[in-house]
Amino acid sequence: DAGMYNGLSLFTPIPKDRPVFAQRLWDLPPEPANSDFVVRGEAALFIDYEDGREELYTDYENHPVDVSLGNEELVAELKVLLADWHVRNRELMEYYGTTSPAEPEDRTQIEKLRALGYLQ
Repeated sequence: DAGMYNGLSLFTPIPKDRPVFAQRLWDLPPEPANSDFVVRGEAALFIDYEDGREELYTDYENHPVDVSLGNEELVAELKVLLADWHVRNRELMEYYGTTSPAEPEDRTQIEKLRALGYLQ
């Protein structure tokens, strides 16, 4: 349900050939993600790893209906983009030696992060 989320649509300003990724985590890394989201052009794929649900939207602003059935090839393409993104993220973490997020320096910083919604 699109009405339950606040924020601006990312569909319009994204260049058609550039994928954009998002991920939802309930726990901090290295715990696995709860869900992944990729947008490329007008196609958007959402994968919920907790219940295995996959949803594909090809015109979300005008027709917010899951169209994954019948579009298996597009779903597979977007999954490849997600897999490549995860590989690249792991490579960057190894390169920079950051397998987990930096520890906040003090209690004030932790509270600021919590107030911004980055920590619970």
